[in-house]
Amino acid sequence: MKHGQTIVFIGKKDGDHVMIEAIAKVVSSWRSANIAVKCGVWTGHYEGQFLVGELGKFGKEIEDFRDRVKAAAVLNSLEHYLQIKLSGEGHGPVHVSGEARGLVEADRTE
Repeated sequence: MKHGQTIVFIGKKDGDHVMIEAIAKVVSSWRSANIAVKCGVWTGHYEGQFLVGELGKFGKEIEDFRDRVKAAAVLNSLEHYLQIKLSGEGHGPVHVSGEARGLVEADRTE
């Protein structure tokens, strides 16, 4: 990993997963990120936008969840490109739910 590069990877490389790779360039407090999702037979890759700090906050929540068995870690991006929630009941299984999408329907122009 390059210095300063932010990558969040949830799941298994050869199984269901979500990968968020932040692009270093920041424009007007927004950071682009490459997003890859695999869920069953469905896969998708797209670019999303996150406010600066959204991914770092989520990463910190994941660390707290892992280290302190926190009840949940949530990424709820302002532009709704990606929403993820990790939850658990202690040292057992972790439940992951979420939604991934490109442009919000109302933002699309035809």
